[in-house]
Amino acid sequence: MKGIDHIPCSSWNSKLRTVATLVCCLVAAGCSSLPNEPVSGIKPPPAKPKSYDHVKTGSPYTINGRTYFPMSNEDAQNFVAVGTASWYGPHFHGEDTANGEYFDMYGMSGAHKTLPLPTLVRVTNLDNGRSALVRVNDRGPFVGDRIIDVSKSAAQELRFLDKGTAKVRIEALGIADPLPSDHPYSPSRQRIFANRQKTVQNEQQTLHNETKKVQNQKRGADQAFYVQVGAFHSRDKAKNLADRVHSAGKTHVRAGSKNGDSFHRVLVGPFPSPLGADIVLARLSNLGLKKSRIVSE
Repeated sequence: MKGIDHIPCSSWNSKLRTVATLVCCLVAAGCSSLPNEPVSGIKPPPAKPKSYDHVKTGSPYTINGRTYFPMSNEDAQNFVAVGTASWYGPHFHGEDTANGEYFDMYGMSGAHKTLPLPTLVRVTNLDNGRSALVRVNDRGPFVGDRIIDVSKSAAQELRFLDKGTAKVRIEALGIADPLPSDHPYSPSRQRIFANRQKTVQNEQQTLHNETKKVQNQKRGADQAFYVQVGAFHSRDKAKNLADRVHSAGKTHVRAGSKNGDSFHRVLVGPFPSPLGADIVLARLSNLGLKKSRIVSE
């Protein structure tokens, strides 16, 4: 081509080989600078060892002539058993369990003779295949060949509440975590519960003293106070309500009339001052009887 010097093909080939050699050297140098192992991210901190300070194993104990030997944490690992389950509820609700927690029949808890407390177990009803996770925090059952007692709610979940017992398989899943300190059934709440019980006892004593004052007074000498729980045209309805609230104090069904309309009032009392009546009024209001009120006679 005019204006361009002719370059032999052999010279082009030589230049290409030189460029190719240089590229290979650069690639090799770059590869040699990479680490032999992949670079990892920031390693997470080591897992905090699980604490077992809240676990209670207990010493061997004897019930009805039979001695039971509680398992250690290690012995309870992979524990599996098949047998009869039963349930317990109202008579033990709010009572202490064997590890110091409070029994809640509306929670998912249970009792076992030897597992560490608390242990998380899976209970499977072999009659219907239903399973539930249960926190074992109590000892028992000690009736026949039963291997576990579960709470009322757990029995409902497993669908044997009405039947009372069921054939089940229990599998230990490990030690359950401690309850939070502010949990209603945590052992640390015992002081709060005790204080609440003391308050109730003081209220009951105050109510008793107020009632005694009325009983010692001569009829008509002083004014007395009552809590009126309801008023009905039907005496039977009034009597039924009086029977329902008799635990709050002495109840009365009194007939009355207004503008020719007869009715029956349900009264709790008497109290010589509004104080005793007010305690009962608060208690009845908490039971849902919001229309209760203090009256005087």
